[in-house]
Amino acid sequence: MTNLTLDIGNSVSKIDIWNGETLLFHENSNNLSIEEILKLIEKFNVSSSIISEVGKENKELKIFLKELLGDNFIEFRPEFLLGHHIHYSSQLGVDRLAAFLGAIELYPDIPLLIVDAGTALTVDIVNREGDFCGGNISLGLASRLKAIHEMTSRLPEVSAEGFTSMFGNDTESALRNGAVNGIVGEIIFDFNNARNLYGCETILFTGGDAPKIIPVVEKEGVACEYDKYLVSRGLNYFMGKTLALKQTHRFVD
Repeated sequence: MTNLTLDIGNSVSKIDIWNGETLLFHENSNNLSIEEILKLIEKFNVSSSIISEVGKENKELKIFLKELLGDNFIEFRPEFLLGHHIHYSSQLGVDRLAAFLGAIELYPDIPLLIVDAGTALTVDIVNREGDFCGGNISLGLASRLKAIHEMTSRLPEVSAEGFTSMFGNDTESALRNGAVNGIVGEIIFDFNNARNLYGCETILFTGGDAPKIIPVVEKEGVACEYDKYLVSRGLNYFMGKTLALKQTHRFVD
């Protein structure tokens, strides 16, 4: 069964097509359209789809997919737990929940710290039993650089791209180093607590800024793994489990 996962983010939409656990296609889109999705569905003979929305809701696309795929289209919602315990008193964001499920699929029975380094920096914990044990949220790399520019009179807005070191030798490098090293400091602090509380020995990274942050974290002697498609992987995992449950209920009926 070929599954289309749609991760609608704050700044970009991620389109992925899976055959089982194998990724067949990936594309980022700044202007997601029904025409674009239909072409992919026809090209890859897509039979099921799941959509996760952090950004603006796309009602027309959801109506289209529901009419085309029927019960093989679902919206991913935080209340769908699949038997996993979520130790979080407020509603957990769908992106964090999907990354959590992706981590469980990749590393079952292993406690992990999950870091999604994007517009926001999220740091979450999964324990050995596969439970979500909470986490933290702060500004991502670009958000930090933009915020310090907008909240001050003279500091420039600096790109996240460029050389980083321990200490800057001009304003641009000082701002960039401060943002990167601040994020790394947060991650190391959270990792040490996760290791003491849950036995975590590895950080699983995802998100667009992860490749920039990972080398700095590894210099601190921390084991890091990276999966660019972790959120999509979690959505695909969830879709597979959901469809299997539906088939089981139909058989029982």
